[in-house]
Amino acid sequence: MGYGVIIRDDDGFVLRGGGGFIDKRVTVHEVKCIVFERGIELVCQLNIND
Repeated sequence: MGYGVIIRDDDGFVLRGGGGFIDKRVTVHEVKCIVFERGIELVCQLNIND
């Protein structure tokens, strides 16, 4: 399963992006949860608090 994450500001400017591949079968719900977690990890790396 491949996934991608893009973090944008209020104006749509791309702040950071990333992606990866997980070598197992997962449901659509699991994919959404994984991408949500990766997005939170990226925001934490950028020290965004708003």
